[in-house]
Amino acid sequence: MYSIAKGNTVCYNKLKAKAKECFTLKRKTLAALLLGCLMLSACTEGTVSDVDSSDSSAASTTTTTTTITTTTTTTTTTAEPEVTTTTTSEEVQTEPVTEHSELYIEGVSVEEVIEYFSEVCLDAEFVYDGNPTVLQRWEEPIVYSISGDITDEDRQVLEGFASWLNTVEGFPGISEGTGESVNMEITFCNEQQLLSIMGEHYINTDGAVEFWYMDDVIYTATICYRSDIDQYIRNSVIIEEIYNGLGPIQDTWLREDSIIYAGYSTPQQPTEVDELIIRLLYSEELQCGMDKEQCEDIIRGLYY
Repeated sequence: MYSIAKGNTVCYNKLKAKAKECFTLKRKTLAALLLGCLMLSACTEGTVSDVDSSDSSAASTTTTTTTITTTTTTTTTTAEPEVTTTTTSEEVQTEPVTEHSELYIEGVSVEEVIEYFSEVCLDAEFVYDGNPTVLQRWEEPIVYSISGDITDEDRQVLEGFASWLNTVEGFPGISEGTGESVNMEITFCNEQQLLSIMGEHYINTDGAVEFWYMDDVIYTATICYRSDIDQYIRNSVIIEEIYNGLGPIQDTWLREDSIIYAGYSTPQQPTEVDELIIRLLYSEELQCGMDKEQCEDIIRGLYY
């Protein structure tokens, strides 16, 4: 039994050794397992880290892309108010536009012009000889001389009117001169001197003009102004008598504002219609010796 016991002891010792060996093995195995687990864990972490790093990189790229996209596409739009225009289509009745000549004066008909022209240019207050019912005008330049009691204002008025006359197309011209070239004598004097020069039939007048013509062409004239009247009145008379001396010798009752109105008036300058008469009288279409009908036909073609 001992033997056996001993044997048991041996067996026990062997078993104990075996158990120890098993325990040792188990410890090694456990250690191996733990080491394996650690290694596996390390590998897993590395892989996860790589994956996380990759995911992080991808996320970073995605985020960057999103940021760029967002920045690029962010715009500000200001809406302007819409304006709605409503157009109503209506048929408008318009009168035809009448074309006028350069001589036309608003509100003055051609019939009025013809009547006025015929009255002042184709008639005369006093006629010694010839036919006053045909057109008469100057064809040569007028050269005037001045004598007597003339004031600075007299000269200014006279020269101002002469300057305008020199702008009229067809007018032969007018200027002051001396000597044999003078064909218009102008004298400023008192009433008695005027009657002495012009004749007793000019009594109670402030000025007078006479001209002579041949073949209906005026070639010389004489004008007298009273210097013993008010300057304002004299200014009007200065223009009136020169105007008469250019051809429109007859004063008018048709237009009260005219520089050659037959009644008492003191206009200081010719009216637009007065100027028109001179422009027509010296137009190249009209000729000396034309009668009323001939003048009328031409005036209708010039004034419309």
